[in-house]
Amino acid sequence: MTTDQATRAEHAAGSEAGQAGGSAAGSVGHAAGRAGGSVGESAGGYLAGQAPGLRAGSSGDPGMPPEVPARSRPRRGAGGRWLVWCMRAVVWAILLLIGYRGVVAIVTGSPSSGGAAGQRATAQGAGRASSGPSSSGRAGSPGRSGTHKAGVSHPGTGSAGHVRPGRTGTGQAGTGPGATGLVGGSVDGFPVTLAQAYALDFGQAYLNFSPSSAGQRATALAQFLPPGTNPQLGYDGKGTQTLQSEQVAATRVMGAHLAVVTLLAEVNGRLIELGVPVYASGGAMVVPGKPALLPPPAKATIPAGRAQPGDQVTEAALARRLPAFFRAFAGSEAVRAPSLVAGPRGIPGLNGFVTFDGIAAISAPVAGGTTRHITVTVIWSTAGQVKVRTSTVANIPATIATTYAMTVVQRGGNWYVESIGASASTAG
Repeated sequence: MTTDQATRAEHAAGSEAGQAGGSAAGSVGHAAGRAGGSVGESAGGYLAGQAPGLRAGSSGDPGMPPEVPARSRPRRGAGGRWLVWCMRAVVWAILLLIGYRGVVAIVTGSPSSGGAAGQRATAQGAGRASSGPSSSGRAGSPGRSGTHKAGVSHPGTGSAGHVRPGRTGTGQAGTGPGATGLVGGSVDGFPVTLAQAYALDFGQAYLNFSPSSAGQRATALAQFLPPGTNPQLGYDGKGTQTLQSEQVAATRVMGAHLAVVTLLAEVNGRLIELGVPVYASGGAMVVPGKPALLPPPAKATIPAGRAQPGDQVTEAALARRLPAFFRAFAGSEAVRAPSLVAGPRGIPGLNGFVTFDGIAAISAPVAGGTTRHITVTVIWSTAGQVKVRTSTVANIPATIATTYAMTVVQRGGNWYVESIGASASTAG
């Protein structure tokens, strides 16, 4: 019994030891298998990246069965790179454009400064080209050209034939002869045209005064003067002065805010000049100080010219021919008679403003052949518009003398008028 029990105990202990050893061996084997699998996967990944077609984890043994190569995954974001390149192109284009504009601005200057310079040059050019003054009162109005030709239309040419040149405008203190008046637009930032109109209105109020209108004059002048200035400007309330006409003779620009506008005025039947200082700022204007009375332009002396001999035969023929033309010229809107004018369209007439009274003189040069440039002095009779009951002399038509420069052509032994206009000859 004892031997059998000992044998059973040994068998039981051996069985338990075997089970324990088996379990331990199994655990070790399982761990080794997992470690080998991990190593195999790592090696397989490396071989897949280095040599496609080999099995992952294999050593390239030809005895091993080949496996299908795994597809490589696309890199993340590769499909949107074309959009990035497009955006880069747009950014570079914008940068190049900004750089080009910057270089152009540096080379040519800023647009604002260039525009100001262009406006200044334009205004100065306009002032020098059109030296005729603005005017009020008896200022010249737009009219037709000075010479009218038969068969040639003469549209209005504006006031270029009626303006008078200014004598200043150089920006210096004096009024030098031969300088050009600055008229129109703005010069050096100063609004010349507006200042001229402003000075004309000031002259209307300043040059007219009388005891009865002293209060009205002060009220009118106060609109042009700074606050606190005596609006009478030295007038003591005595005497009477009447302005017949005034016009701008010149404008002397002294800066962007200050100029002196010189007016040529007829006061109590005499010519006088009035210098009006004008200050301008932001469209507003004021007369900052008292104006100055200046002498009118001096009377020029005409140099004596040599008298040219006239063609007495032609002058006698024209003396017989021209009266019919001047009667038609005075009484009709246009002279179109083929027996009087050379062209089919005719010559514009005075339309009854005067009536023909006679020819005082005709001067026809010897040279010229069938085309002559002549000078004719005509006596006109004016009907007048004012009827004065207390004076018979005032109701009698007056006569005035005018001188014309004419071109006449000879055809078939007769003379025909081709053109007529104002003469530049000296008074006789």
